[in-house]
Amino acid sequence: KCSGILLTENYVLTAAHCIQADVEKVACGSEFTGAAVVKIDTEHDLAVLELAMPCGQPVTSLAAKNPEVGTDMYVLGCPAGECGKITKGVVSSYNISNGRVVLETDAKGWFGNSGGGAFNDQNELIGICSSAHLMQREDGSYQAIYMQFIPINTIRAFLRG
Repeated sequence: KCSGILLTENYVLTAAHCIQADVEKVACGSEFTGAAVVKIDTEHDLAVLELAMPCGQPVTSLAAKNPEVGTDMYVLGCPAGECGKITKGVVSSYNISNGRVVLETDAKGWFGNSGGGAFNDQNELIGICSSAHLMQREDGSYQAIYMQFIPINTIRAFLRG
């Protein structure tokens, strides 16, 4: 299970690796609605879904450009299936991972954050979660070390293309 960000009442932005071959429905608030993939870019790990019915939830504003290293950020998603969780971190760096530019943060995340958003202090989208890097503890449990996001400049180019 993954997260997503509402671009308009009928369109959701998420990570491409979250897309199953036959997306049938997505959660919209406490309701479910049908969905279909309308755009996907596996190279940059981005996808857009069209909802069968308007969601009726607040839509997301996009930041104008990538945030600077050191900028506060807030991660929203469904880690381990617990939707609505928010964690705070900073933009730690920009790096290359799997051949693409990623924004890295110290904000904590987990499985299920993928496809969810990172936001700045103005509540603007600055990235979509692509991966969480974990470390196994001695007791066998896992701890999140850092997360990687597809930055807003890449998202804007994807949405324009």
